[in-house]
Amino acid sequence: MKPLPPAPDLDELFRLPSERVRAVAEAAARLDDGAYLHWEALRHRTPPKGLDVREWWFALKWRRASAAARVPRLTAINGTSLTYTRHARIELGVSRMDRLLA
Repeated sequence: MKPLPPAPDLDELFRLPSERVRAVAEAAARLDDGAYLHWEALRHRTPPKGLDVREWWFALKWRRASAAARVPRLTAINGTSLTYTRHARIELGVSRMDRLLA
């Protein structure tokens, strides 16, 4: 089986021309991330108007990274703090479980 292509690295975003970085930043604020697609699924879909697939990926990663919460007391082996992103689908599931268990 052929290995999957790696997802674009967010650092690549900042090597784009400044007008493209600006377009990605503007798109990040208005994108729906409801499905929380991984690169493997996203790369086969049609991106929003004005973005190519890589820029769409960058916009979603930017949005997710900006919404991430840091847990300073939990660290990875390399010493970086654990971060997590609250996602609307997960929040909905937690809310449903909370109501059912109440």
